[in-house]
Amino acid sequence: MSFLDKIFGKKERKSVNIHVDKDNFKINGKVFSFPFLYSDLKEILGEPTRVLMSDGKSDEGGYVLSSRYSWDDLGIDALEKSQGKVVELNLQISKTKPYPFSPENPFSGEFLIEGKPYQEVIKIKKEDYLFVEYNVGKMEISACIASEKEENCRPQEIMSVCICQTEPKLKSKKKNPYKFKKEKGEIIDFKDFNFKLLVIEELMYNQDLLKPKFDIYDFVEYAERKINPDEEGYEPIPEALEYFRNLEIPKKWVEKITELYQDGGNEIYMQISPQWDGEDEVYNIQSFDDVENFPRLKRITAFNINDEVCEFLKNKGIEIGN
Repeated sequence: MSFLDKIFGKKERKSVNIHVDKDNFKINGKVFSFPFLYSDLKEILGEPTRVLMSDGKSDEGGYVLSSRYSWDDLGIDALEKSQGKVVELNLQISKTKPYPFSPENPFSGEFLIEGKPYQEVIKIKKEDYLFVEYNVGKMEISACIASEKEENCRPQEIMSVCICQTEPKLKSKKKNPYKFKKEKGEIIDFKDFNFKLLVIEELMYNQDLLKPKFDIYDFVEYAERKINPDEEGYEPIPEALEYFRNLEIPKKWVEKITELYQDGGNEIYMQISPQWDGEDEVYNIQSFDDVENFPRLKRITAFNINDEVCEFLKNKGIEIGN
């Protein structure tokens, strides 16, 4: 800390060292094993900057069932389950936040895996997509990597790292139907993601053309982390959003779009955020320029069609629904 920082009261950033090996993991020399008490973590890291994702429900002992704590200055967040036990520790690696709960700043401490800097252990291959997992003894280390469409990140850059306890997984006999597939032909380029969701609603759930038909409760069986749609579904589930962002829609389907209908009960919204109450503007379309891709589109119903948008659509020969 500089002399001026001391004068003006700037706080010195804590130094955090995390060492993971096959027997245990240590934070600043103290041994931890999952699940561990949140109070023990707070003793080392101090008070968190934010408390997020608390559903407000309690178990029989009066403990909140799910809370996420974020230390924005340290680049660390932790997921606490019942009885004050932390089951997951996350380190923000890049400046771009992969999730809404991610810390505001990158982790600047030391992170060693079996005595080596994590960069030497976590190797990203060209074919890797979204997540890369490593098992170190009883610990699982999962790296979230940037896709080609991630803003302000290099493709396959490590965005965050999750440390948790490994759990035996029953291997599914069937292949993951949600694994990313590159379309061979031309694809539609969308300017507005929420407009794209409306097109997916029509092609996937109404016309049954886009396969597989996305089901969040099926999707989570193949996810890299534990996802409970009923607990997390009050907001868009990040992995579901990422799936649809990367989903490529063939141009051959543009002729199938003649009408688009947006409603709070649309199936696609129930898949991305199953507990969504429809009261916020998270799915509002910001730009309707994507109508240019659909020459046969004759009618559209959407949440936020103001006078300017209404005139724009009418000039394109598109009727406005109620």
